[in-house]
Amino acid sequence: MRFRWWFVSMGITVGIILASMIYLGNFLCVPVENNTCISFLGGTETMMQTSSKYGLTLSSDNGSANVVVNPNTNRIYVANEVSHTISVMDGNTNTKIADIPTNGMPFKMAINPNTNRIYVTEVNRPDNKHNDTILVVDGTNNNKIAEIQSVIFSQIAINQKTNLVYVIGYKTSTGIEQNGTLSVMDGNNNTKIAQLQIGWNPFGIAVDSNTNLIYVLNKHYPVNSKRENSTVSVIDGSKNTKIADIQVGINPAGIAVNPNTHRIYVSNYGGQTVSVIDGISNSITGKPILLGPGIEGMAVNPITNRIYVADGLTSTVYVIDGNTDTKIQEIHPLYSWNVAVNPVTSKIYVPSYFFNNISIIDEKSYNITSVIQLGPYPGNIK
Repeated sequence: MRFRWWFVSMGITVGIILASMIYLGNFLCVPVENNTCISFLGGTETMMQTSSKYGLTLSSDNGSANVVVNPNTNRIYVANEVSHTISVMDGNTNTKIADIPTNGMPFKMAINPNTNRIYVTEVNRPDNKHNDTILVVDGTNNNKIAEIQSVIFSQIAINQKTNLVYVIGYKTSTGIEQNGTLSVMDGNNNTKIAQLQIGWNPFGIAVDSNTNLIYVLNKHYPVNSKRENSTVSVIDGSKNTKIADIQVGINPAGIAVNPNTHRIYVSNYGGQTVSVIDGISNSITGKPILLGPGIEGMAVNPITNRIYVADGLTSTVYVIDGNTDTKIQEIHPLYSWNVAVNPVTSKIYVPSYFFNNISIIDEKSYNITSVIQLGPYPGNIK
């Protein structure tokens, strides 16, 4: 999926679509409202024309792709892959207050609200051979406080109670099936304290801070044209040992945990479903939840027990009721593969890669209340 970022055509960021797009004859399209396509590489209507028709603004800046929220400070952080910045937004005023430049392409983010530290994995070279770095940012002043050598294709999660930082990735990139590593870092001094090998192709990570269990999503690619279900490895955070492997769906893309119910949710891109894991028994519970063809990023509100799943192909954020593990709502149109939620303010944040903005949704009504543009902000770059 890393290749999605490095394609820019006619000043329009289009790389993300190559990872998960609809192919129609001689052109590709991004579904928008009423199933109309924003098309390029041929076709009858360009992205710029269609975006104008629907009141959307395309931009070659930013490439807003990932988002995290600090519920204690009500600050929202958006990773902009194209402009190599982290946008900082004030959730009280719904305004952008800073852009933090990154040395590499910001990929994944995690936050510890208790220490007010933001962790950003930076992709340094687009060739899958050069190690990433982890940027540590002080949320009180938006200053960089550390950059740490990491592994290839790093993804990150944090145990807010122990202040341990977990990083997955590969030591080298030599083939399709790669044995991944899990590094454990002390968030107090940013030093690595442990490392262990995990499953094939680690592709996502989440932590249940209440049980001190770490969940690593392992993506299995087709072998001899036969698709195989992927797995979730369960790591005991007190011993740094693997205690279980749980089979999930095909081509998974996202993982999230509700630490109150100890349920783990996995979006299966290839199967258009969400698998639900019981974290107490380490087993699948119920039937997979059928959603849509482009589901990836996920977020959980542990207070309301709602799970949000972003679908970039159908321009939808699906809402799952964690009490019944059923879909109860669809929010349209949201052009994103990622989502975050602030459980304190009951606000949902959805960044748009193509339109370089972030939509704000009221969790009570599921209405889009604001759309904030995330263009260049030269006056307050930290």
